[in-house]
This record gives sequence, structure tokens and C-alpha cells, in this order.
Amino acid sequence: MRVPSWLPILLGVLTAVGPASTDMYLPAFPAIEASLHEPPGSAQLSLATWFAGLAVGQITQGTLSDRYGRRRPLIVSTALYTLSCAACALAPSILALSGFRFLSAVAAAAGMVIPRAVVRDLADGHAAAVLMSRLMLVMGAAPILAPTIGGAVLVFANWRWIFWILTLYGAGCFVLVCVALPDTLPPDRRSRLSAGEQIGRYVQILRDRGFLTHAALGGCGTFAFFAYLGGSSPVFIDGFNWTPSQYGGLFGACALDLVAAAQINARILPRFGPSAILRVAARADLIAMVALTALAFAGVHRLEAVIPPLLIFVSCQGFVNPNATVGALSRHAAHAGSASALMGMGQFLLGAISGLLVGLFTDGTARGMAALMLVGAAGMVVAEGLRPRPWSSGSIGTQWNMSLVVGIPACARTRNETLWHETPARYAAAVFGASGALPIMIAPMGEAQLAVLDRIDGLLLSGSPSNVHPTHYQGGDSLTPELHDMERDATTLPLIRAAVAQGLPVLAICRGIQELNVALGGTLHQIVHEIAGRRDHRSGPGTIDQKYGPKHKVILSGRLARLIGATEIVVNSLHGQAIDRPAPGLVVEARAEDGTIEAVWAESVPGFAVGVQWHPEWQYADDPASLALFRAFGDACLAYRSELRKAA
Repeated sequence: MRVPSWLPILLGVLTAVGPASTDMYLPAFPAIEASLHEPPGSAQLSLATWFAGLAVGQITQGTLSDRYGRRRPLIVSTALYTLSCAACALAPSILALSGFRFLSAVAAAAGMVIPRAVVRDLADGHAAAVLMSRLMLVMGAAPILAPTIGGAVLVFANWRWIFWILTLYGAGCFVLVCVALPDTLPPDRRSRLSAGEQIGRYVQILRDRGFLTHAALGGCGTFAFFAYLGGSSPVFIDGFNWTPSQYGGLFGACALDLVAAAQINARILPRFGPSAILRVAARADLIAMVALTALAFAGVHRLEAVIPPLLIFVSCQGFVNPNATVGALSRHAAHAGSASALMGMGQFLLGAISGLLVGLFTDGTARGMAALMLVGAAGMVVAEGLRPRPWSSGSIGTQWNMSLVVGIPACARTRNETLWHETPARYAAAVFGASGALPIMIAPMGEAQLAVLDRIDGLLLSGSPSNVHPTHYQGGDSLTPELHDMERDATTLPLIRAAVAQGLPVLAICRGIQELNVALGGTLHQIVHEIAGRRDHRSGPGTIDQKYGPKHKVILSGRLARLIGATEIVVNSLHGQAIDRPAPGLVVEARAEDGTIEAVWAESVPGFAVGVQWHPEWQYADDPASLALFRAFGDACLAYRSELRKAA
């Protein structure tokens, strides 16, 4: 999907609700405490409840956006935010202010989590990181301007006017969402999970080491950053006797540093990649915080000992934030809202803890702030070190068993008067990366290839533009005579029968499920989209990623539903043929909403024999469903090898 040039601006304005609401009233802490007759440090309770509300809002708003789309939850949330900010302006006590801040945060969380999901709807990888950096360019204006505005307001009016300004900001966001925001999550990709299934989805996301480590990296950065947010005001206003306006100017300079770093990140990503940037930024953060903490506890209470390490820390966050976010969400395109919500909840829970702790340790020096920031920076380095590397087993949580071998029958194609044997590389990558086995190509040379079954531990049947010839299932004349691969038919059909008979694990994808069905005695619809009531499952226009992106929902049942952990998922089926009559012994375990059979499980045969009509290999680590399927296949291959060893 082409991203309109104005959309990152709009997303940035919505995302900036959170930083603006946090930063604008920081210079007012002493004024709030004096106005409400509360002791020093008590205003930080409102900051802690704000962070707690953001954590609650993150987990709920992400789920709502996956269920109802990106736009409707934002409309409701911006309205609630506007009303709760008005209530903050009228609060008679710290407790009331803290309660209304909690409600504001729950609503503001939609503006923080949903734009990230929109980015994931539109892009992935480097493109998503660049888009996220552009969004941060706009969002970064909030922490630059907010404390300055807050400090200026305190010169001419009392602290309550800060919340009236935020009320106007919320009203403006409400209008923008209603008028301009498109919904990037179409209805056929929206989740309809029960509470139990949603919890299961969260559990599956948390099992992904890539998500967990990137989210932990971002969360530790948030812990350190919120120690800076909550601790810097007492350090500079009380400890160094700065005015709120002076503090706002420094805070704005730090925010400008953050935005500049995010833009540099977008420029250097194509050359260095996100992994190298995260590695360097996390370590630079730690070095800066070690220096700040050492100077603070050595009693060096000087501006030149505090400001430079803070600037280094903040600039590093400009590199860490977009790359950690994209790293956490990139494997979860099918439910980016839920993954974004989990990540945000963890970040703001840590932020709430950090906010409470920094209030307890406030003493007018940088010691408490520096110590907490050091803890966060150390956690970032640990999380970065645990991140999965390319082609590492940890990236998908699968134990390597490189003695396992999986055979993938190839297609036969003629190009430039030369016969080629080939198969798309993504199938081999998924077998290698998710099933933990070495893939080998089986040339389409007929029944002679039956001998290979004694040398492999699993058989994966890939998709292909070609169709199974109807002569193999008494289907009459071919309706697609230009789309056949007789060499592959002659190889895969006997291979499947022999593999199933001896209990060799079989995973059949796209054309493969059709071959599995025909080999065991079933029939096919030659042109499924010409059947009344059926949708056109063929590839449509667009880029290759769009063609293989999520298309429609399927309803799961039986063992496949238990394996995947859901009864409904969104898949990327691309096919012209489909199963008509299932073969004896094949149990239908998934259907599209139009009735098309999307998955079967061979329950009457020994071993693992599963066929799916969609393409889990395309981005096999993108969602838990695809990952669970390839993991189960790898486990079945390992069990098969173990049984052979026992028999020997």
C-alpha cells in the first residue's frame, strides 16, 4: 500500500498525545504541590498513575484495534481523553488529579499503540523503521514544545491552564481522526477472538523470543527514560535552582536531540541495519549512565557533569525506540495491535515503577535519577545480547536438530528451451529456520525418487503455479491445460502414498494439500472461483508482499485448532483449485467463510500428515499460527527420527 505523505504527520500528532500529556506539566510539579497543599514529591503520584493508566490502556486498546479496526477505537479514546483532561483541570486534590490522570492515560494509550499498528499494517522491516522514524519526527515536537509551553503557562497563569490546553489538543485530535484517518485494517483481517483465545494469542506472542527481547530492550529503555522524566524536574528546579522556563528549555533541547537521532537512524538504516544500530546504541547508553552515576555518587553536583550524559542517553533512545519497536512487531503482522499492546503495557508498567521509585529517591541531587537510569541501561544491554540473530535457532525458539533432513519435491519448468528443476526458496528457509531441519530438493524424476524416503525425516510439499492434472482424480478434461506439471505429479503422488504408509511426517502447502488429497483418493475443484458463492482465491494485483499478505479468515477445528491455539485466523491463500471431496481418512480441520476447505489432517494414518491451502512459509515467523505449524512439523520429524533409532 502506498503511504500518503501526510499520514505520518497525522500518526505523529496522535502519538504525541502521550508525550505532550507527560511533559507539559512536569515543570508544574512544585506549583501543583503548593496549590494543593501537598508535600514535595507528592505530585509524582499523578505521574505514576499516568504511567499505570498507559499500561492498562495499551493492553486494551491494542486488542480493541485488532477487533474493531484502527479508526473506531481512536475516535472513542480521543473523546474520553478530552473529557478527562478537563476533569484534571478542575481537580481539587492530588488524589483526584491522579485518578483523572489515570483515565486520561487509558484513553491516550490508543494514540500511542494504534499508530504503531498502522505502521505495521502498511510496512515491515527497513521500510517500517523509516516510517516509524518519520512519525517520530512529528511526535518529537511534543517533548520539545510541551515543557516550554508548560513553563510559559506558569509565568502567566496557574497550572490548571496546562490541562485546559491539553483539552483543546484532545479535541483537535478527535476532529482529525473523524475527518482524515483511514482504517488500515480491513474487516476481513479483523480478529474475532474470545477472551480465552485472546489470552492464548498473548501467550503465543510472548513465546516468540524475537518479540520478548526487543520488547524488553524497549521496556528497559522506557524505565530509564521515565526515571529521567520524573527525576530531572527536582534535579534542575530544586537542586540547581532553575526556573520552570529554564528547565523547559533544557527539556526541549533533549527532545530535539531525540528527534534528530531518530532522523539519522532513518538515514543510516539501509547501510548498517537495525541490529548493528541497536547493539551500538544500547552500549553507548550504558557507558553514559555509568559516567553519570559515578559522578553523581562522587558528589560532583555540577551542570557539566549531568547534562552531557543525559544528552547522550536521550540521543541513543532515538536510535533504540524505532528499531526495538519494529523488531518486536515484525513477526506479528496478523495481530500487530495485540503485539503492540503487549509491548506498550510492559513499557509503561516499567515506567510506572520507575516513576514511583524516582519519587522515593528524590533528594535534590542526580543520584536517584542516575542510579535508576543505570539499571535501565544495563537491562537494555542484556536484552540486546539475548536478541535472536539472523539464522539463529533462538529467533523462533526451535532447538536445532541439523541431523534432520526434510525433502522438498521440485517443480519442472522450461525456460529459454532449458528444463529447470526448482522450488521457491521460502519453503527451504522455513524448514531451516522454523522446523530446525536441513532442506534438500527432490528432483521431479518419477517413482525412482521413492528411494529418497529412506534418507529423509520429513516431506514438505510446496505450492506452485501449476495444478494437479485431473486425470489423477477422474476430473475429466483439464480446464487449465497451460497450468500443469506432469513431472511433478509423477513424483509427488507416489512419494505421498509411500510416505504416509510408513509414517513419514508430511506437511503439504497450497498445491501440496491438493496433491495430498488426490494421492489418497480425493478429488478437486479445477476452478473454485466459478462455483456459486465462492470467492476468488487467486492472486490479485499489487506487490509480491501484498499478494501474499493476509487475505481472509479461516475457521479452525480439531487437532489443528489445538496446535495453533486458536479457532480463527487470517491467512494468505492464493490458489485456483481446491479440494472437492476429501480423501478417505482426511479430516477437514479448516474452512474459509465461503466453505472452501483450507486444511486437512490425515487421522487414519500413522504419523503427522497435515495439509493447508494457505502459505505459512511466506513469512513463517510473522505470526504464531505459521510458526506453530512449522514447529509441529519439526517436532514430528524429530520424533520420527527417534523412533527409527530405537528400532535400529
